[in-house]
Amino acid sequence: PEYTSSLLNNNKNDLQCVDGSKQDQNIILLVLESWSPFQSKYWSGINDWTPKIDKLAQQNTSYHNFHSGGFTTNEGLMSMLSGIEFLAPVKRFFSLYMFETAWDIENNLPKNLEENGYSTNFMTSGNLKFSAKGRWLTNRGFD
Repeated sequence: PEYTSSLLNNNKNDLQCVDGSKQDQNIILLVLESWSPFQSKYWSGINDWTPKIDKLAQQNTSYHNFHSGGFTTNEGLMSMLSGIEFLAPVKRFFSLYMFETAWDIENNLPKNLEENGYSTNFMTSGNLKFSAKGRWLTNRGFD
């Protein structure tokens, strides 16, 4: 709670009106699995394999100081959507429950967006029954 409070109180700038600030904006969080910056000219300058993604990032909001929350997709989703650092219980990897430590967290990205009038949807080419991902995403607050 102290850390959250310090972040929320850190921006004490006076609000200013900006043309278009009251327009509805879509938010798309694009999560790529098995993707690395070396594939992008924008993020690393090494390869130019993702020019359309690079263009989207340049024209919108992108982050360059972003670190993995773990070594599997689920751990990354736990960090990004729940706002928690991935903390594995002290157990052997295959004895962990799916998304363990990240259920029933009220203050999370999808629920915060929904509270601000957004429709929240999760699209994937994967099977949502795998590792209880569908149930967990509903628990996060996705429509």
